[in-house]
Amino acid sequence: MSVRVANDYREALGDRGELRYFAPGEVIFEAGDPGDGFHVVVSGRVGIRAGGRSGEVIRPLATIAPGDFFGEMAILDEGVRSATAVAEVATCTRFLGREPFLALLHEQPDFAFRLIRAFSARLRATNARYLEDLLHHERLATVGRLARATVHDFKNPLAVISLAAEMLAQPGLGPDGLAQASRSILVQVAQMNSLLHELIDYTREGRTPALFGWMDFTAFLRSELDVHAPELASRGVTLRIVGDLPPVRLRGEPRRLSRLLRNLLNNAIEAIDGSCGVIALTVRREPGLVRVELSDSGRGIAPEIAPRLFEPFATFGKAHGTGLGLSICKRIVEDHGGRIEAANGSDGGARFTFTLPVADA
Repeated sequence: MSVRVANDYREALGDRGELRYFAPGEVIFEAGDPGDGFHVVVSGRVGIRAGGRSGEVIRPLATIAPGDFFGEMAILDEGVRSATAVAEVATCTRFLGREPFLALLHEQPDFAFRLIRAFSARLRATNARYLEDLLHHERLATVGRLARATVHDFKNPLAVISLAAEMLAQPGLGPDGLAQASRSILVQVAQMNSLLHELIDYTREGRTPALFGWMDFTAFLRSELDVHAPELASRGVTLRIVGDLPPVRLRGEPRRLSRLLRNLLNNAIEAIDGSCGVIALTVRREPGLVRVELSDSGRGIAPEIAPRLFEPFATFGKAHGTGLGLSICKRIVEDHGGRIEAANGSDGGARFTFTLPVADA
């Protein structure tokens, strides 16, 4: 790809230095070579490529057209060449050694200024490419972590389903055995479905305004707590509502807010890790927002965990789970225009607090 040259540096050099000729594919210098001089392309085309002294080409970085320059960085910072320059076609350059080049900068301030502007533009372009590459690699890394989390967390449910299927295939299986195998399959399918929803929620591209609508948040909370009551009871956990639930109307997406509460409750249950635990729910209406506080009687948040609590894939030693639960909570709350935070309660245990904007009273 040819590069359009805004400034032609051939005239500035005049007959200084020496003309050098390169055949197509010839290496002008390699990464790691000493920075002995500065080139201006007189004719032809030069490719600047990432690579080492071995000659291995990683990828093209830039194309230098007639009138443009290259090789200045190693002179200015007194380092070695940071990339490899190759003649892409038959090419002629005017080469200026280090000392004559530095003398030219002193003699012609206008040339130095033009050079600095061009150098600055190149740094900006390089920085933009670097950020783009970084984002690309982060996306690939995220896909890899998602894949590993999915495979890891599907192994156990699939193993249980496989065993249950073998039980169902046994001749003479009685009603009790049939019921047990069926329950095992249903429970594991539900777990897999929950994991899939977690992954889908994580990969969603932000809020979907079309799915937001006015909702009675108080009635929604009561309904969600009724849904989770049997599971809490089976775990020996008591849910205590502190004070009254105030009337609250807000714009939201019920399915995602349901996921928010489910993840926070599951996190509290895991933190309690035993029977006779307590989860306390406090809801307060404040000017322009509703504040929801969920605290538990569990082990609390370790100081080394706190700064990364809402980061994705942070499992903190759990034997299972994607490590996405709390990061999904954060995304859901922020997509609804709210905030979420976590701290340890004064009596021990963890306290999660989130706010959501509400309709005017």
